[in-house]
Amino acid sequence: MWDRPVDAIKHNPTDFVEAVHPEDRSLVERTMAELSSGSSIDFEFRILDEHGEARWIWAKGEPICDDSDDIIRLVGFSRDITERKTHEEELETEREFIDQALDTLNDVFYVLGSDGRLERWNRRLEQITGRSSEEIAETSAIGFFPVEERDRILAAINETLVEGHATVEANIETSDGTLIPHEFTGRRLTNAAGEVLGLVGIGRNITTRKERKRELKETKSKYEAVVEQSNDGIRIVQDGTVIFVNERFAELVGRPKGELLGKPADAFVAPEYKETLNAHRKSRLSGEDGPSPNQYELELETTSGDRRAVEISVTKIEYHGVPASLSIFRDIEERKQREKQLQRNVRRFEAMFNDPNILVGLLETDGTVIDVNETALSYIDHELDAIVGSPLWETPWFDGDVELKTRVRECIEQAAKGEYVPFEFDLTRAVGTNLIVDGVFRPVTDEAGNVTSLLISDRDVTTQRQREAELELRTHAIDEAPVGIVITDPNELGNPITYVNNGFCELTQYTEAEVLGRDFGFLQGPLTEDDSKAALRAAIDNREPITRDILNYRKDGTPFWNNVQITPVFDDSGDLRHFIGFQTDITTRVEQERRTELLQQTLRHNIRNDLTVILGNLALIEDEYDDELGAARDAREAAIRLLELSESARRIEAHIKQASFVPNEVDIETLIADALSPVNDSSETVTLDTSIDADASVLAPKSVSIAIRELVINAIRHASESDPNVFVSMETGTVALPPDDSRRSVVTIHIEDRNPPISDLELTRLFGEDESPIQHGTGLGLWLVHWMVTMSGGLISHEPVEPDGNRISITLLQALDSA
Repeated sequence: MWDRPVDAIKHNPTDFVEAVHPEDRSLVERTMAELSSGSSIDFEFRILDEHGEARWIWAKGEPICDDSDDIIRLVGFSRDITERKTHEEELETEREFIDQALDTLNDVFYVLGSDGRLERWNRRLEQITGRSSEEIAETSAIGFFPVEERDRILAAINETLVEGHATVEANIETSDGTLIPHEFTGRRLTNAAGEVLGLVGIGRNITTRKERKRELKETKSKYEAVVEQSNDGIRIVQDGTVIFVNERFAELVGRPKGELLGKPADAFVAPEYKETLNAHRKSRLSGEDGPSPNQYELELETTSGDRRAVEISVTKIEYHGVPASLSIFRDIEERKQREKQLQRNVRRFEAMFNDPNILVGLLETDGTVIDVNETALSYIDHELDAIVGSPLWETPWFDGDVELKTRVRECIEQAAKGEYVPFEFDLTRAVGTNLIVDGVFRPVTDEAGNVTSLLISDRDVTTQRQREAELELRTHAIDEAPVGIVITDPNELGNPITYVNNGFCELTQYTEAEVLGRDFGFLQGPLTEDDSKAALRAAIDNREPITRDILNYRKDGTPFWNNVQITPVFDDSGDLRHFIGFQTDITTRVEQERRTELLQQTLRHNIRNDLTVILGNLALIEDEYDDELGAARDAREAAIRLLELSESARRIEAHIKQASFVPNEVDIETLIADALSPVNDSSETVTLDTSIDADASVLAPKSVSIAIRELVINAIRHASESDPNVFVSMETGTVALPPDDSRRSVVTIHIEDRNPPISDLELTRLFGEDESPIQHGTGLGLWLVHWMVTMSGGLISHEPVEPDGNRISITLLQALDSA
């Protein structure tokens, strides 16, 4: 399993550690130490096989003791669990995929247990209800609905559990009391044994559907009113007999409505048009195209013997479930006369009509097409004859787009009143290819100023609009990007900020108005490293890209680690136009890196060195019998140091895991009490003198108390007296914050002792200046102090106290309301 000879492992039972994955060796060594000390072990770790591939091993060990409870043997078992771990990872990946898929649903997904409580849901339920996941978990399934609907919901749940499925409509009540109609469809959940586990369901928002039903009802009422008040005659024929006419049709033929019902379809039609009318009606009912367009003209005979020219359109409908034809008769007598006049005027527009870059059409005032040019026709698969005589909104340019037809009709009605009506129409759906036109409806008037026709002219602006839409999309993407984005203008004095996105404002807590026009460096503060400042400034001055991790400050003064990427943007001529900066909060990453650096350096250096001492001195015991006692003592002391180092690492790791760097308002009295409580409760004989202002408070995480505690403990351990004295005090002051050197109140906490001066090496660890900060166990506590304070946005300083003593100070931002 470990690719080691049996004899090698028998000779040195820890030889297998060389096969352990480097990242897990400390875990294995620590666990084996626990086994050797008498504890049972059960853990998992990785090894590297002969090909360098990682494999997972499960190990269990027990100490074997004699009657005196002395350990005489260690027994262990190991098993290769790589396949199981791989399977677990695949299951976790699959679970995450399913969760992500469910969270992308526009519908509410939920699972109810057999007790009727929610066991699982997607984010849509949280978005719809306005409740958090914790609130949802505490709410019963019927608690999302108004009281008056809950019995019906319970009935639907029971029906699903009994019958296997159910559907019900109900209103979800949001956290602010809004009612949103949903349709819920549930299915029963059972296990392999057929036992009912609960139900799974989908809730679909039916607000739009309910609104459409209401609109349909209103439309029906309006339609009935429109039919009777229409300026066009309307007639329905079923089985060749007239079964309905409106008042306008009766007026066209000059007879009462009662005389028209029950008559043949060709009654009151001029003789020469009867055959045409019947052919069109039969063609529509059979679904054929017929010999001519849907709209055609004929003449009706009135009671006075006169004839009236009408335009008729026939449509097949279902009337009370039986096929019928619906005909609309429009009086076109006046239009016929105008057409003759307009034909003479159309020649004036032929030159404009022939413009290959403009779509041109001439219309009646009611929107009927008189003529269109070849450019317009090139976008549709129809001849001119198929278009002329039709209302513009019924032509192929607008097929299948009901909303657009309505807009066209409204524009025509407005232009017929003598107004110029500009428009922009997207004809893509109708013509089958991307087409956006921009133009105007113009009224054409006679000498008296009366509108006699309408002229529509427009241009293809598809490419222009696509570019505008693409630009808008890119702008929106930048505005909503989940990282901070800043653009500056290097051609203006001071390279001021000209744009920030929402991500930058959320990251820094500044509003857009507070940022625009300022220099990019305003986020820097007291702890921002000079090297980082200089590197950013040099890159900007040299017009070079740079990526740098830097400590910045939000508007409220809280620090955060910022990954800054700055890139110069040049135009085609090579001139510098802008700098664009991307910013990401990497505070969590920096915390992890520092934690890893601390523990790795400690274990790698100290354990290796002390083990070397132990092994070397043990060798002396074998070879130098006359000095074996001194060598054994050295080996024992090295082992003790290892144990102390292990305990220090364990204690610091515990602090690190518990540490939080989210700033809060903490009063000094509580902060000091938390720091000194373990010391006061210990058996140490120590005098702690505190001078604290109970009313003062700071803006810092509570975990900064760990740094104060470490300094006090360090002072006690290094005291030269048996009864050490440690003094803790505080004072307030101010510091200047960039970029305008505005003053900000601070609180400084002093920890003072009467010990020998701290060495230069230890000071470099306290200030975080040592390139190899941990060289032996005593350095751990000082590095922890440095890390805790700086990650909390604080400053550390030291000064000697004459004749003997040290004074270490921690400076933190004072809370605004206590400044």
